[in-house]
Amino acid sequence: MAIHPTKSLDPVGLTQDHFDRIRAMQTKLVRSPITWTFKHVQAHQDDHYGPLDLWATWNVEMDLLAKAYWSEVAETPQVFQITIADEGDTIWSRSAKLCMEVQARLSEDLHLPLSKAYWTPKYIPADQFRYFDLAVCSTAMKRLGIQWHHCISKHVTGVCGVGKMNHIIKESETEICPCCPTVETATHVSTCPHPAAMLIWEESFARICAWALKHGGNPEVVRVFLLYLTAWRMHQPVHAFQSNFPGVTLACT
Repeated sequence: MAIHPTKSLDPVGLTQDHFDRIRAMQTKLVRSPITWTFKHVQAHQDDHYGPLDLWATWNVEMDLLAKAYWSEVAETPQVFQITIADEGDTIWSRSAKLCMEVQARLSEDLHLPLSKAYWTPKYIPADQFRYFDLAVCSTAMKRLGIQWHHCISKHVTGVCGVGKMNHIIKESETEICPCCPTVETATHVSTCPHPAAMLIWEESFARICAWALKHGGNPEVVRVFLLYLTAWRMHQPVHAFQSNFPGVTLACT
């Protein structure tokens, strides 16, 4: 895992996984009075080849030892935070040494508290924040394009062209929804009980569900998606949902 990059003594950047181990090994190689050469041994030769030479045998033995150790600690995960001799400068956050995905981890540590403070409890209940997969949300947003970044951000925060905001900036004489006697917020745009608004909702969701099924979406997941969002729109509780698909019922509890 960390052996191959040591064949080059070029500086290892923070984007290289396990850079602490690699740096330590590089330093030891430079200081060693022995001239080292390297031999690449194909992994998992016991899966594909016949009689193994000594190098392949050792490789298989190390793989088995690693799997045995993993089986031993898998049920009781332990976090080992150790300083490795000659590893050079290190980065620590919340009492943990960062040796993988440093940029992402530091970004999370710096920005996540601010993000939580903004989104909870006004938009997201504090006890549910941990269920949001921020990495997946980030990937989805990037695929949508910059115009949708702006649109979604505005509607999620409520800072968009709805009655409430237009009234605040004096673009409208009233903040009331033109279809019902309720203050028009970004959320109200999706939950307005007016028959015309309900028709738009139903037509839009029919198109979304059809698109999801056409592109291989799990029918049970699509059904749950429709069920829960419709219940949210109608301000109704969602009853227990049972599914034959693994994980769907669990996700609904």
